[in-house]
Amino acid sequence: MFPAIDSPKNARVRLIKSLSQKKRREETGLFAVEGEKLLDEALNWGFAIDFALLLEQKGELAERLVAAGAEVFFASEQAIRAACDTETPQGCVAAVKMPDVAGAFPQRGLWTVLDGVQDPGNVGAIIRCADAFGAAGVLLGPGCADAWSPKAVRAAMGSSFHIPVLSAADLPQALARMRKGGFRLIAAHLAGSPELPESLGDSAALLIGSEGRGLSAEVSREADILFRLPMKGHAESLNAAVAAGVILYELSRRMV
Repeated sequence: MFPAIDSPKNARVRLIKSLSQKKRREETGLFAVEGEKLLDEALNWGFAIDFALLLEQKGELAERLVAAGAEVFFASEQAIRAACDTETPQGCVAAVKMPDVAGAFPQRGLWTVLDGVQDPGNVGAIIRCADAFGAAGVLLGPGCADAWSPKAVRAAMGSSFHIPVLSAADLPQALARMRKGGFRLIAAHLAGSPELPESLGDSAALLIGSEGRGLSAEVSREADILFRLPMKGHAESLNAAVAAGVILYELSRRMV
């Protein structure tokens, strides 16, 4: 039998709820994961679950969590609703430990680099696209939404657990280092050409800018190729995540 939590004011309920704030995620080294599918995905990919709040009928999930070393509490619907970020919780939520990526840096393969993408839904969706098209990871520059915010984690649909998500305090400097390491840097840019090279070698990075202003001038200058996605219809532009998905598909076909 697992300990019970009934009150929405319980300290563990308040802790999980506080993880919607970036400051609290940084302080605790934890982020919140809601829903059985995402919790199973986190478990399957080796993420450490600190503790979880579950409805009592989630007994099988509770056993899997305990087997992985998590502390489990059966909680009331009111307590789970108070802990969750969504309006319609799925009966389970957990505090998960952040991955240790200290000192990690892109080495080879296809990477996606984000410059000032502020919407957490777009950040999560781009991580999902990167995972779908075989990218080795995602690098976030300053001004990007936190990839471990509840909305970004939900939008990534488990892909945040599959590929590394790194950050760079100085994005132009990081891009210069990547180019020196053999990467070809392809910027999504309205002033670019609609053509891409037939082959990109074994290391390339797609640079995606913010929803409003696109790539900063400093980041654009680091690119080897400016690419404009050709569009045949009347739409002026595409959402950052949609554009990233289309271009990543094209780049993945040109990797060796």
